[in-house]
Amino acid sequence: MRLNPVVSLIALVVISAPFMLSACAVPVLPLAPGTTQVENSTRGLVFGRIQVVRDGYDQMAYSFGKEFGWWLTREDSRERVVVHTLTQEGPFVVNLPAGRYRVTGLIYDEGAAVWEGRLPATFTVKAGEATYLGTWEIQFVKVGMAGKVSGKVVDQLNKAQRELRETYTGAPKPISVALLDSARDGYF
Repeated sequence: MRLNPVVSLIALVVISAPFMLSACAVPVLPLAPGTTQVENSTRGLVFGRIQVVRDGYDQMAYSFGKEFGWWLTREDSRERVVVHTLTQEGPFVVNLPAGRYRVTGLIYDEGAAVWEGRLPATFTVKAGEATYLGTWEIQFVKVGMAGKVSGKVVDQLNKAQRELRETYTGAPKPISVALLDSARDGYF
């Protein structure tokens, strides 16, 4: 008995679709300045700042055309999320479904090169709240074609609250402080 090639192809797609979809990531954009409404029944805001320090300078604050993003995995559902352009200048505000997240990858685009790497970290999003993650200071040392990074989190809540109010201008949300839990060493 010979199988119909069309039926075989359809069966292959149906069987393999769940596996292919699990490898995909949901793209998420940070809030644009002046955002007045966000879904909040099952979601929450996370906010903070990224500093990529290279040669003694914060590349995000003083250099044109730099972008920083991250790959996330939601721990309870294993859903993958990518925020490719988390920030272009340092501060960020993102609306995510409530849950615990693991940073599984970094993306640093400095214009001339795009670096992808890893500096493990975790954080929790609380529904209906704005959670401050801190300022993630990432020291970047280029070594040949690779780079070494080290991370630490600094509490600059007052500055971050001002930046949050510039980005999210909607109804105030309760703010909780749950600083990003970052590994010390990683790589690009």
